[in-house]
This record gives sequence, C-alpha cells and structure tokens, in this order.
Amino acid sequence: MIHAICDFCGKDCDRTATLLSMTPFQNFARYHTDNEPYGNREKTRSFVICYECCKKHNLPNPYETYAGITKQEGHYEKCLDNYTDVDLVEDKKYDKRFD
Repeated sequence: MIHAICDFCGKDCDRTATLLSMTPFQNFARYHTDNEPYGNREKTRSFVICYECCKKHNLPNPYETYAGITKQEGHYEKCLDNYTDVDLVEDKKYDKRFD
C-alpha cells in the first residue's frame, strides 16, 4: 500500500490525499484550442495535501461541485497586479528548499 504524506502538516494522508500542481502564469489571454497550460512547465510544482489541511486552508473539495468554490476566504500578501512567477520560484518565506 502506498502512503501519501501531506506536504503541509507532515501527517499520513491515508486515503484522503489530494495532489495539487501549480504552474505560474502571467497572461490571462487564452485560446479555446489550447491544450497546454500557459506558463513555464519546468516551474510547475506539485504538492500532496490531506483533507484536514484542505479544510483548514478553505480549499474546495475536488469531489464536490463548483458551488463550494465560493466559500473560499483567501487572504494574500500579494495580488495579481504585483505577483510574478519569480515571486513563486524564489519564495523564501514558504519554500522549504531555502531552509
């Protein structure tokens, strides 16, 4: 049996793990024929998150409908107007590679 360890709290996720993949992008202009994410694929980062951390951070349940997305209460230090992909790659506050 494969065990998934949560990247946020370090607990064993058992059967409630979710894999998140984030690709930084800056241009919102997309075409309907695009089948690749816009952004730098080599900068894509993936995380495993448990159900408890999803609830704690108010992330939507991927097994529910999109109605739950409106319940998010995100608070960000930076907004889309001043956040770049360099900020994500060189994030010394949250990136564990810099510890």
